[in-house]
Amino acid sequence: MAYIDIKNLTKKYQDRSGIFDINLSIAKGECLGIIGINGAGKSTLIRHLMGFCKPRTGSITIDNLDAWKDAAKLKERIAYIPGEIGFPPASTGTAFLNHVAELEGVKKHYRTKELIKILNLDIDARLKTMSKGMKQKTAIIASFIKNKDILIFDEPTTGLDPLMRDAFVNLLLEQKALGKTIIFSTHIFLEAERVCNNVIFLNEGKIIDRVALNSIRFSDTKKYRIGFAKTEDVDSFVKTAKKLLINATKDAHSIQVIVQIANKNINQFMNILQNFSIKFITEIKPTLHAHFLKMLKNTTHSVV
Repeated sequence: MAYIDIKNLTKKYQDRSGIFDINLSIAKGECLGIIGINGAGKSTLIRHLMGFCKPRTGSITIDNLDAWKDAAKLKERIAYIPGEIGFPPASTGTAFLNHVAELEGVKKHYRTKELIKILNLDIDARLKTMSKGMKQKTAIIASFIKNKDILIFDEPTTGLDPLMRDAFVNLLLEQKALGKTIIFSTHIFLEAERVCNNVIFLNEGKIIDRVALNSIRFSDTKKYRIGFAKTEDVDSFVKTAKKLLINATKDAHSIQVIVQIANKNINQFMNILQNFSIKFITEIKPTLHAHFLKMLKNTTHSVV
């Protein structure tokens, strides 16, 4: 049985936005990324996981507990970072974190001093004068005050500079290694590529694809961009290697071609290339971003 099980989840708002017929199973210890353009339904899905919203239809169970009915009990086990940070009344970051620790029943903050150093945060600064990045760091530290088994984060690196984003990704990798179940939404594909086991793509409130990152990291095919010294060599090469190529796209503005080939045919492919004058050959690495754009394009076309 899935650790987190989402069945036929639908929440429709008056402006026709929302999420529609979401079905998703998440294993214990899995790290799942949620990717989609603005308004795709990422935050709505996360709010339902947190028990903040009651489904119109469908259900969510987390370790056999209902996300809506058992929300209070589940919050004791879930660390959460909201998409929009809104702090309760507190003078400084220190005062806020002390308040969180008191609510969580934690006498000694879990790793707080270490995280303050890692994230380079002036925790004694006034909350009202903190920048977006400082507020985000404070929220991150607050989510780790108590050691919890499930992490649900909505755009957790918003407002962080590249160095701090890397620091946060390393924190997620550490939690993943400890067997934590992690769900987070992001606009930054490299974050998902580094951390996630699986990623779902949301568009207009629906899951348009779920992809295992290993299928992208360890593809059965390779793609190359090849530049030839002579124009006539492009057609000659494609004709000669036709049986080996999965597809070939010629660049109309230059003497280049992009080819995709199965890994098992690489040696034959390279032998054929030796018969031509090549200016360069560059491998085009598969990326989550490219996969998402392809899925989004295909979904748009299917609607039209």
